[in-house]
Amino acid sequence: GMAIVGLRMAGQRRVGFLAGRLVHPDEVGGEGGRADSSRRTLPAIEEEPEDAASILDSEANAPLAISDEILERAKMEKKFDRTVHVVRIAFVLGGLAVIVSSILFYVKGAGAFKQSLDSVHGGLDLVQQTARKAIDITDNAIRDKNALLGDLNRTKT
Repeated sequence: GMAIVGLRMAGQRRVGFLAGRLVHPDEVGGEGGRADSSRRTLPAIEEEPEDAASILDSEANAPLAISDEILERAKMEKKFDRTVHVVRIAFVLGGLAVIVSSILFYVKGAGAFKQSLDSVHGGLDLVQQTARKAIDITDNAIRDKNALLGDLNRTKT
């Protein structure tokens, strides 16, 4: 509980999706993140260069800049997809761990409870046997006392 609160307080910028909100790279903005790529505009061409070398350079650099942007976007998408898959797998594994631990808790707990009841039952049987032996000893002592008193009374007379 405290870890969740701590991550929420740290914020999206510091801990990313662990703050409780997984944001697609296109939606990241404002808070020090990347701007929305759909809002980015390429610089407009104001006028054509006068010499042929600058024309060739600008034509060669334009596709390179666009391809770099496409590659960067593809990397961001791949990273985001990987993060989504990792979060889903972690969630599923966490759920399975909770289910397995609940089953083990029930099975081991039920087994331990049965063992405890068996132990108590065994203890009660032992107490009952001891009480019967004590009763038998007391009965024998009373009978022997009565027999001894009877023999003593007979010898007096």
